[in-house]
Amino acid sequence: MREEEVLLSLKEDLEGVSLNNQEDKWKWKWEDTGIYSVNSAYKRLEGIVLGEVLWRINERGIFEMLWMSQALSKVVAFAWRVILNRVPTKDNLALRNVLGPEVQPLCGLCDRMEESAHHLFIHCDVASAIWLKLMWWLNHYFISPPNLFIHWECWHGGGKR
Repeated sequence: MREEEVLLSLKEDLEGVSLNNQEDKWKWKWEDTGIYSVNSAYKRLEGIVLGEVLWRINERGIFEMLWMSQALSKVVAFAWRVILNRVPTKDNLALRNVLGPEVQPLCGLCDRMEESAHHLFIHCDVASAIWLKLMWWLNHYFISPPNLFIHWECWHGGGKR
């Protein structure tokens, strides 16, 4: 269903396109200059995502902080996909009928709980052990959050920097 909605959105984006004999050139329609920018792409994607769910202010802050991160862009993009639950975990694959009915959606690491992004990256015993070793190595300890939308106030002292 989600894929059909995206296809319809893309078709709407192509409305009004006319063909002629002029040389083709690229134009980014979400910038007045016609030149692509990461900021306009982010705002476009944010608009698509916000069409699905209205994020609370602290959740929006998580995305802003994530995209301003100094991490490699592929790491940031993966984290963004994890937070939005857009990674191919077994629960997502089962939801999209990619896994056969005979396949159990249990976590591939602990084989105890359903494999979801929250479980796989935070609550799985194996993930918890890795987080503990990382905290020990960095000598910086924290309590695992209940979900991937870490409370903004906890990390930024009530939103103050």
